[in-house]
Amino acid sequence: DDLERLAIPAMHADADVVVVDELGKIELASPAFRDAVSALFERSVAVVATVHAHHHPFTDELKRRPCVEVLRLTRSNRNELPSTIASRLRG
Repeated sequence: DDLERLAIPAMHADADVVVVDELGKIELASPAFRDAVSALFERSVAVVATVHAHHHPFTDELKRRPCVEVLRLTRSNRNELPSTIASRLRG
């Protein structure tokens, strides 16, 4: 209930950047959440999302979109990744 009550309306907010934490097994079980994520990716807004590493048809399709850049979080890059993302968002 919280997912659909809080997360979905937040994805419709008027913003320059929308952060989605996370696209994982529990979240993807909600059709309403998946619909909201799909709609979010159709908007002209920057999206930063964490996505589980496992294969899933929905997230695999998102990752294949030409406008999506996948950055893997590792122990060696975890400290620099926030700066990397911020730099890419600035453009």
